[in-house]
Amino acid sequence: MRLALISIPLIAALAGCVVDPQAAEQRRASLIESTIPNAADRQGVFLVFPVESRGSVGGLNFVYEPSVLSEAEAQRRVSSICERFGRSGAISVSQDLGERSATRGDGSQITVRDMWFDCES
Repeated sequence: MRLALISIPLIAALAGCVVDPQAAEQRRASLIESTIPNAADRQGVFLVFPVESRGSVGGLNFVYEPSVLSEAEAQRRVSSICERFGRSGAISVSQDLGERSATRGDGSQITVRDMWFDCES
């Protein structure tokens, strides 16, 4: 009985944590579009998340499809994003989390590369 009383609220709480892939896809697309205005430059980008510190973008999380973008092209795009945010365009890789599997809005799985970049002043 005690286990049932603990299990029911736990199951209910976890049920509320289910991610809707289509809603996540729409949020990602909106964030990417606001950060990368040129539609051609959004090709192959799975997620871009600028990180602001003291009113200025100091870095960003850039997740891309390595089957679509080379690492050099991904870095070129990150550099142009940093320039758009008023930085020099010089970048450095602060963390390369490597490749992982990600889920698209339609439920299909793709391989993405997850990297964190610093935008230099």
